Amino acid sequence: MFFRRGSMPWQAPPQAENAERLARMEQAIDSIAIEIERVSEGQRFVTRLMSDRQL
Repeated sequence: MFFRRGSMPWQAPPQAENAERLARMEQAIDSIAIEIERVSEGQRFVTRLMSDRQL
């Protein structure tokens, strides 16, 4: 299968749109990092409880 270039060349979105998009991506990544830290803390807590019960 061959791909053909369109008649119009690709153009980058306006700078303001890029800035808004990057800000939303940064906020989403921060939210994901916080949730991962919460899950990790829960795993550490459960591991600590299980190891204390074995003693």
